[in-house]
Amino acid sequence: MDYLEKLFPVLEKHLTTKAKTIVVKGRVDAFLGNLIIEFKKILDTEALEEAQSELRRYISILWTQQKNNRVSYIAIATDGVNFAGFRPRAAIEAEVTPEDVHLDQIDKMDLTKTKPGDAFVWLDRYMLTQALRPATSEAFSNEFGLGKPAFHEAEGLLRQAWQENKETVLYDQWANFLRIVYGSNVDSEDLFIKHTYLATLAKLLAYSSFSGGALPVSSEQIAEILEGRIFETWNVHNFLEEDFFSWVSRNPSGLRAASMLLARLATYDLTTVDEDILKSLYQELVDPQARHDLGEYYTPYQSNLQTADSVL
Repeated sequence: MDYLEKLFPVLEKHLTTKAKTIVVKGRVDAFLGNLIIEFKKILDTEALEEAQSELRRYISILWTQQKNNRVSYIAIATDGVNFAGFRPRAAIEAEVTPEDVHLDQIDKMDLTKTKPGDAFVWLDRYMLTQALRPATSEAFSNEFGLGKPAFHEAEGLLRQAWQENKETVLYDQWANFLRIVYGSNVDSEDLFIKHTYLATLAKLLAYSSFSGGALPVSSEQIAEILEGRIFETWNVHNFLEEDFFSWVSRNPSGLRAASMLLARLATYDLTTVDEDILKSLYQELVDPQARHDLGEYYTPYQSNLQTADSVL
């Protein structure tokens, strides 16, 4: 027991607050950093609904106590075999009641259907999480920029994936699109791979930000992200659909590249991004000559990409 108390200092925590004249009480089963866990004997439909109700109650208490300095929590309901992960949100800024808290499901795992190594990674990233780094343009440039390890590894995997199965119809459509927009032939496989890398990173960034840092376990889940299907399950429609770069989801090497990028994104705090962290990456990866050919330029001190009416 002493070992468990050292490993998990808060195995049980009592919470009480008075919100909107109603006294709200709760007892968290496990409270580890920003992770709140509710245990049930069997996580069937009824128990899951009950667990979600308890989690909403705990979070309403904590956020009411924290006022304007809310912690970004991850909530998990489990019976020890089945796990369901949620990201809580509430529009109310002051006193928060359980009814104010919404739980968006961001992750799930069934130990009976998960490989041991994948299960370990899943549990490890939630229970033994280190402090997250701030997500800044400079940090992203150093991590994902041209010539950096993340870009080098991902680019190699993407080129391998492309050589294994060139989807020429997709490439021709992309090239034709550029030709129509910019009035000249500017396509190349090198530019296509770089665009694929940036598009893949942007999709994974959107997912990581919305999910609160959750990482998918299987290749099927990663494919759902790259094809936009995962966002529909969160009731976010018409946000991301099949595009020129979704071919990555149909190739093992492409999925490995995406998995590697997700693992790196998981080390950042993406809940408080207040700048265009992809701007510098675009400027690096699509070199000045290529951007000149595409008719693109950046207005100093602005984060929006501007497209000129004619080639500069």
